[in-house]
Amino acid sequence: MPPRPYRDEDAEATVAFFASAGALDDSLEPPSLGEWATYTSRSFNAGARDFAVVEVEGEIVAILMSNREKEGASKLRNARIIVHPAHRRRGIATALVKVVDAQDDPPDTTLQTSCMGAWTAGTALVKKHGFSPERSLQWMSIGAPPPLVDPPTGVTLRPYACGEHDDAAWTQLNDEGYRGGPDYSPLLAEDLAALRSEPGFELLVAERDETIVGFCHSKGLGGRPLVNSIVTSSACRGQGIGRALLSRALHDLGSSADRRVRLNVLDKNAHAVALYRSLGFTTDDTITTWWKER
Repeated sequence: MPPRPYRDEDAEATVAFFASAGALDDSLEPPSLGEWATYTSRSFNAGARDFAVVEVEGEIVAILMSNREKEGASKLRNARIIVHPAHRRRGIATALVKVVDAQDDPPDTTLQTSCMGAWTAGTALVKKHGFSPERSLQWMSIGAPPPLVDPPTGVTLRPYACGEHDDAAWTQLNDEGYRGGPDYSPLLAEDLAALRSEPGFELLVAERDETIVGFCHSKGLGGRPLVNSIVTSSACRGQGIGRALLSRALHDLGSSADRRVRLNVLDKNAHAVALYRSLGFTTDDTITTWWKER
């Protein structure tokens, strides 16, 4: 059962793999076929060019999702390995780590992977292969939504309108909010198109004097709605815009005891953590990002 390159025709089998693995591992977020298509079509994934799978008796039992950041001369490769719970501890993950090590990158490329705190076997694996912890995130969720919070005077909230004006603002605010971060990737035209087509796509916009000053991007299809990102213009932070956006998004997503909304946030982003906690989010687990220099 040696790893082989991922192929476009593997999409349905991959989604079935995620569904089967997710039934035994609650830390996984099984994608729909549409969500998987969106993910593989993002610019940084290059059409899943560097992905790999492992099969047993014709069924996918493990997958490597690997990409290299395209911003400037970035030398950071992101890799995530998922092995079906029924096939763990058989050397499959180690074989996929070797695939990552052999991928064609500059010699000083940094390898990056992430692991849920509850997955002790995963933590042991990355330590075994020389990775060191780089940063920690909180994996948070909320059930019943908080009361709606009104935006500050002069700010209105509205749904995203597909078009040049909103797309330019979305791209600019994404850059402003995330540029400089280790996982930063610019939103290219193909990324905007992929995200818009994703099942359950939601983008809530905050606007002042016809200028977009914030957004909340989420997806609400299925039983595991997710807040992907929330950004407020640096000139407008601390005014309650982010709180208003998030409270409205939670109501739009139908947050409830049986439909918890999830998000993740860097531990060191104390302002954001405090905002989420004040709205009722609780921490379900931690996500540690691990790095290894080639």
